[in-house]
Amino acid sequence: MVIFQTSLKGFDGNKIKNTPPIIPTTMGEHPVLPDEKAARRRWLRRLEDIDNLLSLLEPFLDRPLKDCRAVDLGCGPGSLSIPIAMRVREVVGIDNNERLIGMAEDWAEKEDINNARFEAVSIYDYDGAGSFDIAICSDVIEHVPDQRGLVKVLVETLRVGGAFYMTTNNKLWPMEGHHKLPFLSYLPRSWADRYVRLMGRGDRFRIYPLTLSELKRILDEFPLTYELQPPRNPRTVLYKFGKKLVQASEVFWNLANAFQVVGVRSE
Repeated sequence: MVIFQTSLKGFDGNKIKNTPPIIPTTMGEHPVLPDEKAARRRWLRRLEDIDNLLSLLEPFLDRPLKDCRAVDLGCGPGSLSIPIAMRVREVVGIDNNERLIGMAEDWAEKEDINNARFEAVSIYDYDGAGSFDIAICSDVIEHVPDQRGLVKVLVETLRVGGAFYMTTNNKLWPMEGHHKLPFLSYLPRSWADRYVRLMGRGDRFRIYPLTLSELKRILDEFPLTYELQPPRNPRTVLYKFGKKLVQASEVFWNLANAFQVVGVRSE
């Protein structure tokens, strides 16, 4: 059941003069998009995420969005940070890949964005304790083995009452979303590595997907109140059907292709 899909409503994409830089296929340790057309398609889908993200966050905020400071943990080339900067007071993007940070800075300059800054530092080493109204961690937690440590940093960056937005793939979804191999995430790590090599999709399986229960177990260790949120404006019949199912019972989230979590630091 595919339910994780967003639609563009209210965000003026025309304000973005340039699409973000394309990440070369040889960069980094994680699988990346194989060609320019695929990268552009992914960017257009990512742009649609912005409005959904902010519309989901706003009910959890205790101040106007335009007055908020936001941190984007695992910001990459600024795909979320820079559009969000057009709606908030300030954005800080954090990523340990210096080349991606350089791309984000170059793109921000092209867009004349002066309220976004980027730091090339490990998320685990970032010191932004209690200084943000919003923390964003979109499609990051499945890339790191120390997932509890990542959530700990997310909580620490927020002030009490600050809101967070997190997305990640569902381990139980049959098609693994990064390597695009069916049932990959079902396999033991050693078998998954062999599968990836056999299919020519890399040297090993570098993703750490979570089931719903695993994700909730991590989040529940921290002073967070949160909700699983379906997309606001599903476009297709399948997405609309999926949204109705998860609204009827949280049990159906176990069958979703991904999780979208919004919440608040409570203490």
